[in-house]
Amino acid sequence: MRVFKLSSLCLIPILLGGCDAKSPGDDSADGGADDTAYDTGGVDADALGEEARALVTESLSDLAAGVGMVLNFSHDSELGFANPALGTQDISGGIASMMFPCEEPVQYDHWCDPSGAEGALGELDSCTRFSCVEPGVWGSEAWWAAPGAADPAAPHALSLQAEVGEIRWQAAPLALWRIQDSGETLQVEGEPQAEVEVALASGETLDLSYTGAASAARQETGELTRFELSLDFLGFGDGERALAAQVELGGDGHLTGAVTRGGAVIGTVSQGETELFVEWSQD
Repeated sequence: MRVFKLSSLCLIPILLGGCDAKSPGDDSADGGADDTAYDTGGVDADALGEEARALVTESLSDLAAGVGMVLNFSHDSELGFANPALGTQDISGGIASMMFPCEEPVQYDHWCDPSGAEGALGELDSCTRFSCVEPGVWGSEAWWAAPGAADPAAPHALSLQAEVGEIRWQAAPLALWRIQDSGETLQVEGEPQAEVEVALASGETLDLSYTGAASAARQETGELTRFELSLDFLGFGDGERALAAQVELGGDGHLTGAVTRGGAVIGTVSQGETELFVEWSQD
């Protein structure tokens, strides 16, 4: 198995282009700031505050980048892997060239290396595992782990200190990306999920846990033909408080979408040069 690995990668050009770093606290990422208190389901308010909006935007943008990385790095027996880290500018990802064809289900051993990133992530390992899910369908997984605690079968809590506050995962996010290459079209599908909360500098805690679904495809020529990403943020309540986001490929070839609260649109998603942005209706 030959591995080519990169850290701190920019978003994949086929989706977002460019290599400028993002900043989770930058007002440009959430459409501006206000003093409205955010709602995590226990507060009788509909608006989201500055930190919540920025982190929701970043979660959506990071996952879009991860899907794009897997999609664009994969080809035939070469598999892409990627794992962004909320609250940082880092995405660990790369390519592995598989020595055997995917003919029957098998799971290969995982391996971990020092992340090579600066700051908090520099203390963690970047881990990867591949599999043949079914004939012709490869599996790719990537996650962060504390050194010596990398076994994906034994999830462990993980935390890091970022500019926005302390980010705490109940278990390192681990998503299986299914990769299928027909020779003319390459498809990637997955169900990303995370149990994560952020202890903000203000002393309050924001639950950013989510479940989701992603599906993307490109032609052999590199043209993106499908991109769908949906996330349900579980920590903001249900019913009229339910927070969700959707992104899809628009007719102009750019990503577009919406953030909804209780089914009503509260933000529109657009594609910037290096990331996704949300224009919030309450701004």
